[in-house]
Amino acid sequence: MILMVESTSQEELLEYNENKIVESLEREINCPENIAKRIAKSVTTKISKLELEIITTSLIRAFVNVELYAKGFDKELKSDTNVIIPYYDITQMIENTTKENGNTTHHPESINLNIAERVLKEYALNEIFPKDISQAHLEGKIHIHDLGMVDRLYAFSGEENYLAIRNKNTLEEFIINISALYELLNKEYILQNDIYCKISNIYEVQDKNGWTDLEKIVKIIEKKDIYEIVLETNNKIYVTEEHPCIKIVNEKEIVAPVYDLKIGDIFNVQEK
Repeated sequence: MILMVESTSQEELLEYNENKIVESLEREINCPENIAKRIAKSVTTKISKLELEIITTSLIRAFVNVELYAKGFDKELKSDTNVIIPYYDITQMIENTTKENGNTTHHPESINLNIAERVLKEYALNEIFPKDISQAHLEGKIHIHDLGMVDRLYAFSGEENYLAIRNKNTLEEFIINISALYELLNKEYILQNDIYCKISNIYEVQDKNGWTDLEKIVKIIEKKDIYEIVLETNNKIYVTEEHPCIKIVNEKEIVAPVYDLKIGDIFNVQEK
């Protein structure tokens, strides 16, 4: 009997291949080949007992995850877990107005935005933020605003954005906002192209890959207002007031600064 595998992400049916499990385990969580083969063999045995003609890739991953837990690979499971939105939740997003954002009207673009934000929020909590920060957010101790916009970092405020820092000599760890960190490191600096640059060999910054050398803190000398532009899709971009935009006026393109924009204007913007 040939077992077919339904891959909804690739929109196709493929013949079941035990080696695909081995390759995925080696690629995604660096699982040793001998253990990956034992896991794949065990999964194949359990699936064959179901006597199915078609099985989904998500169900195969569920079987694999159980095997990984049993063999002590629970820490690596984050990298092997799909971001999943239940069909019920998607149906609710399509049929009903979202209650999470009162500024979002109910139309196809807002539905796409809500689904994309749901995926990005889960990605951010699992891949971008440290585990203790994500846990604090989930428990309601802190709130990380705009988690669904983690890929839209056009500009930031030094007062409102925080980093986890460690002194490489003393191993002291602390949380500090970017403005305070700049002042801490800016005892000696150089001026290049109207920008203060500080190079440090003392501190490390924490990111998703662990502790990384902190090489430079950059601060723009001239203070400029940052404008928040809300698009009709409810997506937002942040730019300085003099940032040029291409407005569409009478079907013609006109270059204008941000402060010249008005509600209802149409202009070119690349959305990710």
